[in-house]
This record gives sequence, C-alpha cells and structure tokens, in this order.
Amino acid sequence: MYLFSKTKFEQASDINPHGFKVALDLLLKSPLPIDGVTEIPFSFGTRKEGESKLTGKVMLRYLEQLGELYWWKYAGLIIILLVVFVMSVGMVGVQIWVNRDKLRIMQLLRGE
Repeated sequence: MYLFSKTKFEQASDINPHGFKVALDLLLKSPLPIDGVTEIPFSFGTRKEGESKLTGKVMLRYLEQLGELYWWKYAGLIIILLVVFVMSVGMVGVQIWVNRDKLRIMQLLRGE
C-alpha cells in the first residue's frame, strides 16, 4: 500500500498508466525527498483459495517496466557508456589491423 499527496502525484511526470508497478513509477517520477519515503511492512497470509497470477509472462513484463524506468532515469548515461564501449572496440580493431604484420611474425616465431 502506498500513499501520496495529491500535489506530489500531480507533479509526477510521464507516469505509465499501463504498468502494474505504479508505486515504482510514482517513487521515481514524483518530486518526493528521499527521506520522505517510509516503508510500512505488510505480509500476505497463506493463500486459501484460487491460484497465483504470477506467471513467467508477468515476470517478463515486470523486468520490461524496470528497464523502461532505468532508461527514463539514466538514458544519457547509458548512451554515453554505449558510445564509449563501441569506440573502445573500434580502437582495439584498428590496433589489431595496424599491427597485423607484427602479429603474424609473432605467430611464426611461436611455430603456429
């Protein structure tokens, strides 16, 4: 269970109305101070009737929503890290290409 003031809820940006973890969206996208969030423990009792709706598909939807939230929060950082990774791989490839003759000589010296 979660509780938000109406003003904080209205200040939240880009809430996913189709997500099933609304609390995650609200905690991340509303202007709440970190020390203003308190968890109240709650434990469910043993199920007496019916079956759980937690399936593999639901778990994948949850991971998808987490991915969307990470992208929303850290898109700039993710893009920068991806660019640095691609550039690093490219530089290694260029170094291998430039030094390919030295690599062949080393292979010959080793008897390969």
